[in-house]
Amino acid sequence: MWTDDHAQLWHVDADQTTNQFRKLVYSGARDYYGHAGMAGDLFFLSNQGVRSITQQSDTDNVHDIDVGTAIDDLFAGEPGEGRCAYIRKYGQLWFWFDHDYTLATGMSVRGSRVYVYTLSKVSKISAWSEYLFPERIDYVAEAYQTVFIRTANRICQLVDRGVYKDYGKAGTEEGTGIEVYVEMPFVDFKGPGVTKQLWGADFVFQGTAEFAIKYDSRYPDRQTGWQSISNDSRPGPTLPVEVMGSSFAPVVRHNHNEPFQLDAITLHYHNLGPI
Repeated sequence: MWTDDHAQLWHVDADQTTNQFRKLVYSGARDYYGHAGMAGDLFFLSNQGVRSITQQSDTDNVHDIDVGTAIDDLFAGEPGEGRCAYIRKYGQLWFWFDHDYTLATGMSVRGSRVYVYTLSKVSKISAWSEYLFPERIDYVAEAYQTVFIRTANRICQLVDRGVYKDYGKAGTEEGTGIEVYVEMPFVDFKGPGVTKQLWGADFVFQGTAEFAIKYDSRYPDRQTGWQSISNDSRPGPTLPVEVMGSSFAPVVRHNHNEPFQLDAITLHYHNLGPI
């Protein structure tokens, strides 16, 4: 049972005389549709961000270990109503908000920002990602291994390979490309404080994209120039990258109406010694 700042955990039985209050959790659901179950746990959008009810009830203090703490700063800028849905097909939990943004072309879009938590025990993936949709999402539903997205005046189907197809408007069945921007964390190759000379890179993916390398974690805007790459770059010459630093963060962007999937990144470097 939810309030905006508390949650009551009850033991519920078919025999109502055995119903029993168990525990009070000092964190509540902020929005009416802001909670969903996933992997035997219950996730909800609180005033602090996304939290899990199992972790809350076990520890009473989850500020450093709960699933949503990694993106608390991002949720601080989302004052509107949040909604949530569990997508079983992809092993994902979606939290979305109405969001206005501007494309690189300067065009203003009234759409939705979606925060996606992906959990896969097989692939050992547990991570957050962020997506921008070009329309306001009203509802998300899953049926027959297919994800359907309801907007103001149409129903869309989200299909494999990241293609956004519109089945509510004639003549648009071929789909519209989704702009993808992937920024990896800074890695120091288990050598913190050691200067490296990065001289090459290889990528494995499907489609055509561009990549760059960020080289200073103190100034995330500093990066190399963009280079265009296509599909699996390993059979050919190594892509040249001339940059020095102690840690690097690869960045990949894709904005074409085609299937795109990033599988692997390999960076080649020389150790030059301590800074």
